[in-house]
Parts: sequence; C-alpha cells; structure tokens
Amino acid sequence: MQISDKTIEILKNFSTINQNILFKPGNRIRTMNLVGNIFADCLVEETFPREFGIYDLNQFLNGISIFHQPELIFDHDKYLTISEGKAKTKYFFSDPRMIVSPPDKELHIPSEDVEFEITKETLDKLKKVSSIYSLPDLSVVGEDGDIKVLVRNKKDTTSSEFSLVV
Repeated sequence: MQISDKTIEILKNFSTINQNILFKPGNRIRTMNLVGNIFADCLVEETFPREFGIYDLNQFLNGISIFHQPELIFDHDKYLTISEGKAKTKYFFSDPRMIVSPPDKELHIPSEDVEFEITKETLDKLKKVSSIYSLPDLSVVGEDGDIKVLVRNKKDTTSSEFSLVV
C-alpha cells in the first residue's frame, strides 16, 4: 500500500500531539496526548490491513520521506517493509502496550456552538508566532460578530498577543 501526501500531513500533525501511535485495521487513525486532554480522530483514504504500533512517529515519517513513492508491505507480524525499486527498509513495530492511545470507545462530543474553518497556512502562522513570542495558549474568541483565533499567555496580561479573524 502507499500512503498519500494528505495522510502524511495528518500524521505529522498527530506527531505534535503524541510521538507514538497505534494503527488499527481500517481507515481511521486516532491519537491522544499523554495527559489525555487532547484527542484527534481522522478518516483517511488508506485502509490499514492490521494493528501495529509506531513508537517514534517522526522517525517513521522521516524514514518514509527517503523514498519518492514508497510501498508499505505488511507481510510480517513484527515489522513492515518500506520499499521502492531496489531499496527497502525493515521497520519494526512497537509493542502496543508501550503506546499511549485513545480508548476504542467512540468520543461523543456535545453539539457545536461555533463552527469555523482554519487553513493550514493560518495554523502554521499561529504556531510560528507562538514559538517566536513563547506564547503557550491558543484561544478561539468571538468578538463583534467575528471569530478570532489568537495565541497568548493567559497567565501574563502583559505578554504579547497575536490574533487572526477566521
């Protein structure tokens, strides 16, 4: 099987939540942070044939990036093969017990009060500004009929703040 660029981007995003991930059979990938207060769930175009754990998702993605159009082959219980032409990598799975992963139950989110879309470019800009000014908090605020996404330090009222209307 091949992994699309879109799924690679989703996995890169997931790696910022948790460095490891447990893939389950099917086309849903899920993760949560170590504390359990951030959860992500996404349907992707690929269908994973089996359960397997990746302990270091960034390392795994960097390994895939070595190839132009890698083929992932799941014909072993302990590892997968990433190959293209004459080159191949044997990537061993992690023990699923070593991975922090969300419970199998469905997450029931109450009805939404606000809905908006945020582009990758906007999110990247917010991350960059957050890093530059060491702003730990991302907030969504309704003001004068607009929805603003801002980065700030809620504990320090004298810190810098950056906002964008979405």
